[in-house]
Amino acid sequence: MMILKNMAAGAVAALVLVATPLAAEAPDAGKCLHHAEMAVYLDRAFSEARVAVARLENGNKMELFASRRGSWTLVERLPGGDSCIQAHGSQMQVERKNDTKRPAG
Repeated sequence: MMILKNMAAGAVAALVLVATPLAAEAPDAGKCLHHAEMAVYLDRAFSEARVAVARLENGNKMELFASRRGSWTLVERLPGGDSCIQAHGSQMQVERKNDTKRPAG
């Protein structure tokens, strides 16, 4: 079970990721860099910043990087400090769920 921890100020209730054919400038799936280098690479190359993080059952973390243009990259952060690109795409849409029903108590 993954526990999603949103890094943005507002809670993201659902992410809709629509993958499209890969552009020539897309990040390489499977590419691994030290975590700090990966964040700099995604920022400089694609203007992507981390928007969400989730802990996997094996203790690794999955991080979602996204840009205002809609590009996104899913990165797995490994215990040794490296991060590897697992998936990427474009046309990301963030849906905010209006939760009007609150649990009592």
